[in-house]
Amino acid sequence: MKAIAGQVAQGDVLLTKIDALPDGAKKLRTKTIARGELTGHHHTFAGDAELYELDGKGWVVVGEEGAELKHQEHAPLVFDAGVFEYAPQSEPDPFTGIRRVSD
Repeated sequence: MKAIAGQVAQGDVLLTKIDALPDGAKKLRTKTIARGELTGHHHTFAGDAELYELDGKGWVVVGEEGAELKHQEHAPLVFDAGVFEYAPQSEPDPFTGIRRVSD
């Protein structure tokens, strides 16, 4: 599997490799980290990956078998084992302050 260190983006989703999952993070029953507002497209992990959340933040724990992040309009990203924090990207908006970037 291709190792990814530091930060990587797929469309409007930014992932950052971190050392460990925060205490108290709750495991989710999905592998989708973001959905498009209009198109139905989604950023979804396939393979050995589990998603967690705590206080509005999200993490993915990739197991030893590795995983891919897939999206209908982007090339898949391949992940080796590790913990990654994820967040939708945002941008300045002159009317509302900050808004989420749409994919």
